[in-house]
Amino acid sequence: QLWMSSTPMELESHAHALSEMTGRVLIAGGGLGITLYNAIQKKEVEEVVLLEIDNGLVKWLRRQMMGREWSGWDKATLIWHDATVRMNLPYSDLTTEKDFDFLWVDIWERLGEEKALADVRCVQKAAQAKQVGWWGMELDFISFLQERNIKPPPTEEHWKMFEEFCGFPLMMAPEQPERSADAAFNAMMA
Repeated sequence: QLWMSSTPMELESHAHALSEMTGRVLIAGGGLGITLYNAIQKKEVEEVVLLEIDNGLVKWLRRQMMGREWSGWDKATLIWHDATVRMNLPYSDLTTEKDFDFLWVDIWERLGEEKALADVRCVQKAAQAKQVGWWGMELDFISFLQERNIKPPPTEEHWKMFEEFCGFPLMMAPEQPERSADAAFNAMMA
């Protein structure tokens, strides 16, 4: 059963989050390590904490880090942990007491999973990140607009409405509504 890939759609759906990552980043879901690797390459990123439910994948990612001369691995902390079971404890107690600046969640088999937003809310409850994004948020945003009969093009005001609906601070690039609409369209065409 295919769970992870490096298809163009997969890469595009992570690119907008990578462009916004700064400071201390929490990534829930290791995938093939592409997002982790690209995050630690950014000079604006100080630290990346990765939570991964599959211990075999954590071990594989650690092997990728070991002995590599690529820069940035010293910024990465990999933790074998189910990101959705942290109900009443902050994630910061797993590493340090410093807050997270950015949270990225990618823990689902399929794009557009119905439970995605509920899972992200659960992870953010513990993470308390200053900005939040997740794999498939573009589709959730477009669905949010469609359910309210809001016609294209999406605007920053629509993005703020979506943020209020989500109940946590979304990543906020000035062009985020347009990026999300484009990525959602591309995902549906893939």
